[in-house]
Order: sequence, then structure tokens, then C-alpha cells
Amino acid sequence: MRQKRILLFVIGVGLIGIIGCGGDASGNVVTGKVTLSGNPVDRGIITFSGKEKKVSAPIDKDGSYKIEGVAAGPNQVSIDANIPGGKNGSVKGNLTFDVKPGKNSKDFPLEK
Repeated sequence: MRQKRILLFVIGVGLIGIIGCGGDASGNVVTGKVTLSGNPVDRGIITFSGKEKKVSAPIDKDGSYKIEGVAAGPNQVSIDANIPGGKNGSVKGNLTFDVKPGKNSKDFPLEK
């Protein structure tokens, strides 16, 4: 009986460690809009690169995006998109965003 209690205790502690120690990025979400000179950047990809994790999501026709599973902390941001006027391109450089745990909002108003 005592061995069974010890086994259940060990399993419980292990589950707590797996489920709830706060370092999991799966609950971190960033939403926003990407524009270029005030016009929506449509049909592209936005990528957030944190210290140990890189995630991407599509940019919708209206310039909006929703990216899930972003690492908390400073992230480099790159945008590969359909630039208004018919040119495809990549915006990199100094785009950064400090992601907080949970829900975040960040617009990227780009200029030509």
C-alpha cells in the first residue's frame, strides 16, 4: 500500500512538471496588422524568432495575422509578403517585439 502511494506521488509530481511550470510558449499568441505606407500587406508570411524557437503564420488579405506558440521574450521578426504594387519581397532588419506570456498585439506599419 505504501509503495502504491509513493508511486502515485511520483507520477503526480511528474505531471505537474510536465503540465504547469510556466515556460511553455504554446499559450503565447501575437495578433496584429502588417501595412506598407498605410496599405495592407496581403498574403505573406510573418515569422517570430525567439531565443530557442521560430514560428511562422500567414498574413491574411487584409494585412492581419495571428501567430501562436511564440516564445516569450525578445523576438526578431521577419516578413515575407506580397508588397502592394505587385512586388514580392522580404522585410527583415530591425523588426523586433518583446512577447509577454499570454495574448499580445503588435502592428507592423512599414514604410517604403
